[in-house]
Amino acid sequence: MIEGNDEIDRLQRELAYYQRECNELGARLSRANEEQASTVRESHRRRTVIRLMREIYRLWDRSSGSDSFNLETLAIICENALFDRAMLLRAIDVSAGVFAVIGATGFQSARPPEALELPRPPAFYCVTAATERNEAVTVTLRESIGVPYLMWAFDKPSGYAMLVGNRHEVNTSKPFDDGDREIIETALTVYLDALVRRIRSISPQSAAHALPPGDWSFNRESGLQEAEIQENIREGGSIIGMVVVERADHAGMEYAPYFSTSWRPEFRIFRTSKSRSDRTYKDFRLLLKFARSECGYRGPVTVYGAGAGELRRIQGIKAEDLGSANVAQSGPSIRQTA
Repeated sequence: MIEGNDEIDRLQRELAYYQRECNELGARLSRANEEQASTVRESHRRRTVIRLMREIYRLWDRSSGSDSFNLETLAIICENALFDRAMLLRAIDVSAGVFAVIGATGFQSARPPEALELPRPPAFYCVTAATERNEAVTVTLRESIGVPYLMWAFDKPSGYAMLVGNRHEVNTSKPFDDGDREIIETALTVYLDALVRRIRSISPQSAAHALPPGDWSFNRESGLQEAEIQENIREGGSIIGMVVVERADHAGMEYAPYFSTSWRPEFRIFRTSKSRSDRTYKDFRLLLKFARSECGYRGPVTVYGAGAGELRRIQGIKAEDLGSANVAQSGPSIRQTA
């Protein structure tokens, strides 16, 4: 009888052991699935950002008018980012938070509003089922776009804003999260950059009157210094885009970074202290480490060979990097860095 009890105890211990092992394996599998889902979503964001930049820059060459340009931009954003609705807005009275709707898509039979009033508009705002909010901002934005789940981005210097939304949070319409902020802010920044280029190319004399209030003056020789970047990051700013030009000379290769920031939407060359010269890197890994660690930039980095034709589509690239002086040595090239 005792031997029988000992056997039962042994079997129970073995059962408990294997149950623990199975539970641990299940937990590991669950974590692996979550990590895989996160990686897939992050990869999708990166591809979306790249497509938005490429297609919106191409769009400004062929659109016939500002209304067409706005609508086609929104169509590109909805198609690539899988949004149900999208709106472009321009501030009429920033102090009062009054915006005019200058473009809208995805409304079908519904009629988009002509204006939106949002006192103290935030730079970014997101509403999901998991982060349900009953704030006045939520009510105003939901009433305007007509769907429950939304993201808002506002570029205060230019006075432009973008509002996107989804009817559901299933299938392809995944719930928004903080990582999606990069998509809407990139879309808005690229739109503004393309808009500035379009207005200046059509009517340079009237560009100052057509552009929104804010500092839109630009000199390709001016740039960003590390002190300015760090100061603005401390105040809540961020780097929202980065391209690198691969230069070649008798001394070898060097990498010249250009940054697009939330306070200066056009790409600007990175400069040394007191702007004595361009700040370049011989080791690309050190440049990438600086952008990721010191500046907190997590977006894609595209590397172009000096003289690559695609550089002419990017506002702010210096003449020496647009020219053909280095092409014979380095050759135009494009590669993407995660």
